[in-house]
Amino acid sequence: MWNLNGPEEFQEFAATSMDLLSWRYYAQAQGGPYTEEESEVACQHVLNYYLDALTNCTMQDAFEHWVYGAAPMDVTSAHLDAKWLELKRRFTPWDECDPSSPEAQSGWQRWTWSLYRMPLYMITYPMAIVGACQFGRLVATDRVRAIQNYKVALTMGNTRALPELFQVVGITFPFMQPAVEDALQFVVEEMANLRRSQGG
Repeated sequence: MWNLNGPEEFQEFAATSMDLLSWRYYAQAQGGPYTEEESEVACQHVLNYYLDALTNCTMQDAFEHWVYGAAPMDVTSAHLDAKWLELKRRFTPWDECDPSSPEAQSGWQRWTWSLYRMPLYMITYPMAIVGACQFGRLVATDRVRAIQNYKVALTMGNTRALPELFQVVGITFPFMQPAVEDALQFVVEEMANLRRSQGG
């Protein structure tokens, strides 16, 4: 029964890295379901998701930490709206939303599904993406070995601590700032590779 699951952070890593393992087979020429153009769009979607989740899920985690650790006891919806806008400006400054709009202010009501259901879960997605990008580099270096190590770690399920599971894959955990920076660099490089393959 201990192998039925695993640490949530590692489960999300496994799910997130499946894209890296499969996107070279997306196209029909490689046995996949997509035309060449659709395959490129699907790869672009994955990379965009990585970037989006790194910022938005981290922002949601910061919001949840404030809600559960620093919000005043008499917190009101106005406090929540203001904190959400503050974090939105910090984490997504390129999003030029109207701060006076009710939709912008109340974004925390729509985009933080874990706020009451599974508090502080959202950070597992950025962690998974950083791990997946490191895994992507391992796959590019030695695909066969990387997949073998990945499968061994998956078979360990919940019998090992999170750092050990990542270590078996070949990834250093916990993730420090250089790992996050490298993950972003990996996405940028993959986007450039995709543009080159499109002839752009």
